[in-house]
Amino acid sequence: HLLCDLSTSQEYHFLNIHKEPVRLWIQEVDNLSHARMFLIHADLCGSEEIHASSLLSAQSSAQNTAFPNFSSNDPAMVQMLRTARRLSLTDYPILIQGGSSSERESLARSIHNNSRRKTAPFLVFSPASVQTEDLISQLSGYYAPDPDTGALTLQNGILSLANHGTLFIQGMELMSPSMQEYFLQILQKNSVLPKGGTTDIPVNFRLIVSSGTDLYERVLSHAFNEELFFSLCVATLDIPPLKNRPQDVISYMDFFQKKLFS
Repeated sequence: HLLCDLSTSQEYHFLNIHKEPVRLWIQEVDNLSHARMFLIHADLCGSEEIHASSLLSAQSSAQNTAFPNFSSNDPAMVQMLRTARRLSLTDYPILIQGGSSSERESLARSIHNNSRRKTAPFLVFSPASVQTEDLISQLSGYYAPDPDTGALTLQNGILSLANHGTLFIQGMELMSPSMQEYFLQILQKNSVLPKGGTTDIPVNFRLIVSSGTDLYERVLSHAFNEELFFSLCVATLDIPPLKNRPQDVISYMDFFQKKLFS
């Protein structure tokens, strides 16, 4: 985690994780939208080029790789969190697999909180909790008569409530075939048609899904829609199981001990 000032043309120097000297410099450029744009350049340099006054100091590796509420000391987990941090700055759909259900949700929340959508809602949706006949109403909303005037008013569904935010689908492998087809149509159109309505309503949300099993294995066994899988699986994060992360067991014990016995 390095802090530098984009408004200056000053050069910076720091040591990378291999203790090699790196030179960083910033260039402001014009673009057609007249918004300010900066190009940040970095390259290895010789130790003789480093100026002590411009040397940046990095925080510890744990702070560098982890989200505030999701950290690890295990090398495989640290690498996964580094990837998650980079993906949080994009709008790519993400498939999270492995780990426990609480770890998958915690990681999804961390990605949302580190994204440009962090001020918008983070909604959790579980396909197992929805009956097929209520699918359209819960996902896309419905029109209901006002008790006073009788006029039809729109009751927003989950997808509209998640607009401009993040929708986290917990247990994607539990989606029924009919729900998979319906959800694929929504992703292709980027809009929803509420039950009883005649006009599509645009939706714009970041999609993160999780699965407790290997979702591609379900594709191969024809239990999951292949086209939907490849729409969701733009990026994949695999959480190493806790039994393979002995370094984290002590950290978790310490965390819960302090939380329970302050």
